[in-house]
Amino acid sequence: MAPDEGQIQQHAGRWWRRVRSRRDDPGPESRQDRLARLEAKYLKVRIQNERETGFWRLGYRAFLATLAIAAFGWVAWPGLRDLFVAQVDRVAVITVSGEVSTTAWASAANLVPQIDRACASSGVKALVLEVSSGGGSPTEADRVADALDRCREKTAKPIHAVVESNAHSAAYLIAAHADTITAARFASVGSIGTFQQWIDFSEAAERWGIRATRVRSGALKGGVGQLGSLTPDELDVVQERIDDYARTFLDRVRAGRGDRLVASDEVLMTGRAWTARQGLELGLVDRLGTLADVSRGELAGLRLQTNRPRLLEHPGGDVIDKILKLLPFLQNGPDKERRINEEAP
Repeated sequence: MAPDEGQIQQHAGRWWRRVRSRRDDPGPESRQDRLARLEAKYLKVRIQNERETGFWRLGYRAFLATLAIAAFGWVAWPGLRDLFVAQVDRVAVITVSGEVSTTAWASAANLVPQIDRACASSGVKALVLEVSSGGGSPTEADRVADALDRCREKTAKPIHAVVESNAHSAAYLIAAHADTITAARFASVGSIGTFQQWIDFSEAAERWGIRATRVRSGALKGGVGQLGSLTPDELDVVQERIDDYARTFLDRVRAGRGDRLVASDEVLMTGRAWTARQGLELGLVDRLGTLADVSRGELAGLRLQTNRPRLLEHPGGDVIDKILKLLPFLQNGPDKERRINEEAP
């Protein structure tokens, strides 16, 4: 029996679907074609990633460059802070601790720039010297005292010295050039004068058969050697030099304290260190107390800034302060913040 028209159309439809499916399906992909397709896809993704990475890298470098320029200007030019940052009235607290010498923290190279910056800042209304030192080089102390005098003459800003534990010798010379000296009740002050010492190895050298021979143009040329005892003439010269230094030292102390220093030269030149209470009676200090007492008195209402005054004051400062603490290169030495009356009970 011959197929009818419906069966013919049905078979034709199945055949056409098979032909179309074969035309649309290219068959198994060769290995080379697959590698080429994957390589093209990889290159496309890599180009896209490099564009995104390059954008972020450029932005990161621009951020670092801006940060470096800002940090340099912040450190090298203190006036930049006054131009762009809002100011509040505050006190620059400068620490004088340890030995006063060229290689120590309490050196003129470290302290004088801090004093100069504080004096030049319009936001700093007063200076406080936190003194805790047994003394050291009178030359370094004299340079610091000169910086304090220059600051007072140029700006008339009050300068207060607070003695925490001791202010002896060169350290007291620095404190003496403040407007006021406040000493803790268990502190000690004074030790005004100079000294010099030698170790005489002459007897030890003689036992070991060691002898030094010096040829000099004059009897006092070359100073004193350690392998020989002082001659009477040498001792007189050394004593004369020490006495002259001591007199200059005392003159510098009196220049700072003025009429407040009621003790006689004979008493002061003994080189003794006095307790804070004894120093108050002699005019070496103005009152007994601590930094908290000073902050509640003459400096009431002012913010204390330890060491180098960081001239950054802003609303919501706590957040920015935390950010700045993550950038130590913006700091110059210890940089603690304290507020007035913080130490008050």
